[in-house]
Amino acid sequence: MAKRPAYYMQTDGRWKAVRYAVGKSKATIGGTGCGPACAAMIAATWLDPAITPVETAAWAVENGYRTADNGTAWALFQGFAERHKLPFLQTGSHSAAFSCVKDGGLVVCIMGPGRWTTGGHYILWYACEGSNVLIHDPASKAANRARAPLSVLRAEVRCYFCFWPPVWPALQKLTRLGVISSPEYWMAHWDEVKYLDKLILKGAEKAARTGTAETDIEKAVKKLSERGVIGVPEYWLENCGAIAYLDALICKLAGAV
Repeated sequence: MAKRPAYYMQTDGRWKAVRYAVGKSKATIGGTGCGPACAAMIAATWLDPAITPVETAAWAVENGYRTADNGTAWALFQGFAERHKLPFLQTGSHSAAFSCVKDGGLVVCIMGPGRWTTGGHYILWYACEGSNVLIHDPASKAANRARAPLSVLRAEVRCYFCFWPPVWPALQKLTRLGVISSPEYWMAHWDEVKYLDKLILKGAEKAARTGTAETDIEKAVKKLSERGVIGVPEYWLENCGAIAYLDALICKLAGAV
């Protein structure tokens, strides 16, 4: 499982009264902003911790995703993914959504009547714990809405909107080339070291083969610098031990570019 994502309540006093509507409607984020709240959780987790439902709600209105009388259009999430260049899948497949969460992705679920709503409601599924799902519900922190049997989610969900962080395609390529053996590990740690995401993205762009890893970290860093993967060799020599296996990643990348 990747790190626990940001959690926003649409009823937070900082924005619950902010208008989220089109036309003459007086609807607010607090009353109808579950969709933008879920989008903001993803954005704050992977892109910018300063992003809140205020920004995502305004963007939804400006781009036509706030309907006149039926809340937030499903199309918001594909538009959001395209705007931020996030790998995305809209699906009705339970197994595809489950795989996304297991990979370390985040899944917005549009729920029908049942445990989470009497009508329609967006929630964020971020992890599994045994046979249960772990949920960030923007409308309630009730225990039975934060943790529930997977079977209940499956029975009540209408559609899944699956997101992966920007590094996911790069990690998949590096896995295929044998540079890394555990993409799940890097999904959980890619944002724990400054510029590590850029190292992964640029390394995957330049990597073209399964090569023999460099055994000397200084030679590996020098080669990555010469190939345009990194820009400041001194930084990586100083920080190659910042998290487990980062030195090995650098050495293996050097053998693949």
